[in-house]
Amino acid sequence: MKLYHGSNVKVENINLSMSRPAKDFGRAFYLECMERDLATILVEKRGLTIRQALSILYDSDTYRLLQNPNTGLYFQSPQYVYSYLQEEIEQGKFGNVEC
Repeated sequence: MKLYHGSNVKVENINLSMSRPAKDFGRAFYLECMERDLATILVEKRGLTIRQALSILYDSDTYRLLQNPNTGLYFQSPQYVYSYLQEEIEQGKFGNVEC
């Protein structure tokens, strides 16, 4: 992954604890982009509305893992993270939401 951050220093590893809430995008920036990408994949691959896609995402174990910085999951590609979400959907973990 390439990360451009207005610097000539190569970023090998992202340390989110170094972000400054008033100065940087912070950790939420990374999650928001991933959320958007995962919802888009759900809409495109499963024909869901955006509301259904976000409901599935926010109710998933995958999303809880994504929020945990110890998993490192938010550093992965949206397609990779979607594979976890897809497995949850195929196992029918989403109650009354039709997938």
